[in-house]
Amino acid sequence: MAGYGTVEITAMDKYQNNDEVQDIGIPLNDEQNLENNDLDTGLTRRSLWSFYTSHALFMWNNRSYGFASVLFTASVYPHTLLAASIRGLSCHLASLIFSPAVGRWCSTCQSRLRPVQACIIVQRLSIVDAAICWLLLFPRAGASVVDPELKMLVFGLLMILGMIERLSAVGNLVVVEREWLPLMARSREHEVGEEESLLLPTSRSHSPQLHILNATTKRIDLITKLVAPVAVSAIQLRSSSLTVTASVLALTQAVSLAFELYLTQSVYRSTPAFQAPKSSLEVDRTLKSSGRMSPITAIVGPIRRWLHSFQAYYTSSTFLPSLAYSLEPFSVLTLAGSMSSYLLIAHFPLSQITAARTASTIVEISSTVLTPLLVTIFGRKSSKRPDRATERADPLATVGLLGLGWQVLCLVPATAVLMLVPRLQNASSGTSSLPTLTLVLFASLAISRLGPYAFSLVEQQIVQLHITEHDRLEFSAVETALIDLSELCRWLVLGISGSPSHFRWVAVTSFASVALSFVLFLRWTRTRRS
Repeated sequence: MAGYGTVEITAMDKYQNNDEVQDIGIPLNDEQNLENNDLDTGLTRRSLWSFYTSHALFMWNNRSYGFASVLFTASVYPHTLLAASIRGLSCHLASLIFSPAVGRWCSTCQSRLRPVQACIIVQRLSIVDAAICWLLLFPRAGASVVDPELKMLVFGLLMILGMIERLSAVGNLVVVEREWLPLMARSREHEVGEEESLLLPTSRSHSPQLHILNATTKRIDLITKLVAPVAVSAIQLRSSSLTVTASVLALTQAVSLAFELYLTQSVYRSTPAFQAPKSSLEVDRTLKSSGRMSPITAIVGPIRRWLHSFQAYYTSSTFLPSLAYSLEPFSVLTLAGSMSSYLLIAHFPLSQITAARTASTIVEISSTVLTPLLVTIFGRKSSKRPDRATERADPLATVGLLGLGWQVLCLVPATAVLMLVPRLQNASSGTSSLPTLTLVLFASLAISRLGPYAFSLVEQQIVQLHITEHDRLEFSAVETALIDLSELCRWLVLGISGSPSHFRWVAVTSFASVALSFVLFLRWTRTRRS
């Protein structure tokens, strides 16, 4: 069965003389790309900033609830990772099963605005409902312990709401990152060609280029990742009340919803590319999906479409880079998520963990600045040697290999510390006796984050450039499902390992998965160059 449609990329073929090559220039910062307010695509400075603001609000709410749910779960279910593992498993399992369907719905929806706004509404409502459920589980002063049956029932409802919240986030991010951004990056296609303008624009093009847009949205994501947990922690420390924290969380969802809907509507109306009709293939898919189906077809059909999505993904030309990217979440070698839970159980102070996570996020943000710069440098070198630049993905491949290679090298000392010093896992009174090893662990984990975010930007642009528009959303949804499978496996491994003293073996397995990602992407780059 054929895979997803691919785009042949031979941008350098159009720059065969020195005069044309000298005209190639890639902007190095966002400000250069915001100077012109009357772009050919209708993308004005106001609509661009409206898009950035709406994306920031969405990611802020997503990150806030993600961190708050960790605090709430640890408070309601202390001294165990079981509850957190069950929540994580349920959310990622739901995403694994239903993400392809979400991506297919986004692809067949004839409006590019409807999926985004629907996902925003669903996520806001699910978080508000979840906050109310958490309020029912918090112990109250002078009150007895929450009834075990009620506690189990409410926790089950929280699992369902977590699944809904996760799927709505998948739908929003897939449409924004894989459909909206490429459309926003198109400018003066009649001068340099549609595909060439996305990566190698001439000096006459003023719109933000694709790698700049990708880096900016990723930077917004990372800034919210840094600030949102700090804000939630500040509210918790200031009020010393989980009830206040959950109430503030619910209130911000309600306020944010109105702003997000207004901003996305504004961006949609001011960008003609968003309002252009989708391809005839997408319309045909929509019409077919709306036809009558027999009961058997209604049952078997979704299963066949689910399997077809994965088979098409496997046969795609970007399968290896996407698979390498999908393996990244399996690793626990990052100062977030599973590692943070382990460090808390190992009696590391919350302030110390927060400081380490802050440093790690700063490194990640710097990666979103460094990556476009490296793509620019390698892209210019390739443009000056058109005889060797037969593939426009070469600059991206080089930066991707550098990122993954850096990550592997930096994780060697972190893995060694976790493997060779069991006392670090079994600490019961802080880490004052192991300051050097603690510093090595935190430092190596933090600086390693330059790599995965560089590769994330590279992989995202490879998919944007190589997969045809009408297949891109479904492909990205399958990729998201595999990402959730990796996270699902991580939670399973953590659950099987059980005791924190076994965490070292989870770290070794994580290092192996990162090394495998590097090998897979290296094979893809060598295959293309050969």
